[in-house]
Amino acid sequence: MNRKNITKILAVAVMLILVASASACGSSAPKQEKTQVADTGTGLKITLPESLQKDSMDGFDLFYYNDEFMVSVITESNELLTNAGFDLSNLDLKGYSDLVAQANGVDFTQNADGNYIAEYDRTLTDGDFHYYTTVAQGPQGYYVVTFACFADEQDKYVPVFADLIKTIETY
Repeated sequence: MNRKNITKILAVAVMLILVASASACGSSAPKQEKTQVADTGTGLKITLPESLQKDSMDGFDLFYYNDEFMVSVITESNELLTNAGFDLSNLDLKGYSDLVAQANGVDFTQNADGNYIAEYDRTLTDGDFHYYTTVAQGPQGYYVVTFACFADEQDKYVPVFADLIKTIETY
């Protein structure tokens, strides 16, 4: 074999090694968790990790959970609010967050994305929990979206909850 052919063979071999090692690195990278779209049927959709299981719970229009955290949605329709005496022409998301705050003894603050967020801890019989709640407004009404995790894991899950609220859509 001449020198020119050996150089070509070595060049091809090096290229194959580089391609193989690049694909091996890619396959060991963490995979993005699959998602599912959860729909309340009352005008709100949210994209959640596929690991969350759907369940039903009285008083909630949406309830999903796994061993790490849960998410729930309560809908207050425009009709319900009007029947309760609220003038919808004078009610905005800030006003609604104030009503939810007053009714539940929590405080909402507006984050950098413009979402109203309330964080609080509660002790239940199953342990200490951290709650991350936001409100949303759609054409059919208002929504209270609440995430919860064990209080000692809030540093891990609050950033996840903050990302999940970005997927909320009203229709």
